Amino acid sequence: MKKVAILTDFSKSAWNALFTVLKLYQDSDVLFYIVHCYEPAFGSMLGDRNKERLAIIYESLSADSTMQLDEVDSYLKKHHQVEKHRFEMRSVKGNVVDALSHMLNNEDIDLIVMGQKGATGAIDVFMGSNTIKVIKKIIDCPILAVPEAQDFKDLDRIIFPTDFSRRIRECQISLLNEMAVAWKSKLTVMQVTQEASLGADQKRNKERLTQALKGVDTCFKNVEMKQSVNASIAAAVKEEKADLIVLIHYTHTFLERLIREPVVKKMAIHSDVPFLVLPQKDC
Repeated sequence: MKKVAILTDFSKSAWNALFTVLKLYQDSDVLFYIVHCYEPAFGSMLGDRNKERLAIIYESLSADSTMQLDEVDSYLKKHHQVEKHRFEMRSVKGNVVDALSHMLNNEDIDLIVMGQKGATGAIDVFMGSNTIKVIKKIIDCPILAVPEAQDFKDLDRIIFPTDFSRRIRECQISLLNEMAVAWKSKLTVMQVTQEASLGADQKRNKERLTQALKGVDTCFKNVEMKQSVNASIAAAVKEEKADLIVLIHYTHTFLERLIREPVVKKMAIHSDVPFLVLPQKDC
């Protein structure tokens, strides 16, 4: 049974992320953890003299969190009667990164799912800023970020950008393989390049990746570098009508720019399709 942690702040984007992943795993045995983290934004301003007041605030936040999770639980029991799906509500005091790190240490979580509100709105973009933080800090678990406007219906086309500078093993892309096979997806391995041809190491890595993707309908495509990697990927997503972007959390390659805040922020907030960040694994 797979274990999927879905972060929620009970917003429209959080509900959309929940509905998306339920559809994504509609035929799979899954235990879904619905996780809400609560922490007063002004807690550090209260000081030692107001510890009693802070305790009251935490108690109120905890009660509200539990109440709203109970409402989510009731909704799912009434409207999502899928035998293969189980749900467990988690109300957690503290910030998102610490809560997820604790869960990963205690549970075999296969995937973290987060909603993405976007850059607009007068209030603080909770899931927008936290998605960036989670991608940068949680490097040992796959993370799926779902845009608020996403209306998931099918996983027909997937884009996987790479520069073939690293060997990608089957264990690193096992989740990608599972999704692609389950949905009979068409996978485009996209090389964003400024070079005319691949080097010897890149050719070997491309061959190894081909073997690792055995069983997946795969094609390889060169994409000319535009003003940025992000812009190149965005153009390819539009051209391919992609339903999902997949990235590996590598460092010291051109994709490193995708996990630095300025570029991730653009991608996380402005991407029209979900993106899945896979962890780098030593396997």
